[in-house]
Amino acid sequence: MISAQSIAKLYQDDPKAFDKIGEVQLFDGPDVVKSLKKMGLSDQDIQKIGEKVTYYVNPFDIVSMLNRTGPLDKQFGKVNIIVPLHFTTTLDDPISSHDFGEFQMNAAGQIRVASATYHPEFITAGKKLAHLVDEKVAQLKVLGLSDTVIMNLLRGDYVERGTMGYAIYRDFQQQYRQIIADAKKEALAWNKTAIPDYQQRIRAASGDQKISLRMELLDTVAQDFGLRAEELTVATKTAIETTKANILKGLGDSRLAMCQVVQYLDSWELSRFLLTLELSDFWDEGIEEAD
Repeated sequence: MISAQSIAKLYQDDPKAFDKIGEVQLFDGPDVVKSLKKMGLSDQDIQKIGEKVTYYVNPFDIVSMLNRTGPLDKQFGKVNIIVPLHFTTTLDDPISSHDFGEFQMNAAGQIRVASATYHPEFITAGKKLAHLVDEKVAQLKVLGLSDTVIMNLLRGDYVERGTMGYAIYRDFQQQYRQIIADAKKEALAWNKTAIPDYQQRIRAASGDQKISLRMELLDTVAQDFGLRAEELTVATKTAIETTKANILKGLGDSRLAMCQVVQYLDSWELSRFLLTLELSDFWDEGIEEAD
C-alpha cells in the first residue's frame, strides 16, 4: 500500500521523476483506488499511474482481496490472480495464503496466473472472498466500531457487541473455508478435463509451442497429484484415528466387563487380565507414525 501511494505522490510532486519509473510489481496487496482519490487524484490520474503497476494477488488471501469487489480492470494497476500452491486461508499456520511461498513459476520464469481459459475457478474464488470480506466488515461497522478499532471487538468491546461480532467472525470463517473448498473441487474438475486436452494439443504442436504445452501439462499434473495426495492423506489419517478409537473403546468395554465379574476372581487374577488389555498390546505407535 505504501509503494502504491508513494508512486502516486511522486506523480503529484515530480512528474519527471515519475516518468523515469519503468514498472512497479506489487504482491498480496489490496486495491488502493479509494485512498488515492482521498489524495486528490482523478480517475484519469489513477489510470495513468496504474499503467506502471502490476499486482499479483492470491485469491485465498484476505489482504489481497480487500477492496476488490469491482471488476479487475477497474482496479488500480494490472491485477493478476495467481494460481496458488496450496488451498489455505490467510490465518492458517504454518502455510498461509499470504506467504510468498504460495507463488509458482512456469517454465518461462513467469508467475502462474489464472485466466478465463486457465483455472478460472481462482478468479471466481477471489471475487467471492472480496465480497465476503466487504460484507463482514460492513456488518462489524454497524455495531458501532470505527475502522481502527474493529479488532477490539474480539478483545471484549462490550459483551453484547462482542458476542455479535464473534458470531459474525465465526460465520466469516465458515464461508471463507467453503469458498476455498469449492475452488479445490473445481480445480480438480478443471485438471481432469485439461490433462487429456493438453495431451491432444501437444500431439499437434511443434517447436517452442510443444515445449511450452508440455511444461503446462507437467504443472497441471503436479497440481492434480498434490491435491489428490492431500485427499489421500486426510483419508488415511481419518482411517487410522477411527481404528484406534474403536480399539480403545473395545479395551474399555473389556475392562469394564472384567471389573463386573470381580467377585469371581482373586485380585491378582483381575490384575493379570487387565495387564493384557493395554493399548500397546494391540497398537504399534511406530507403525502409526510411519503410516
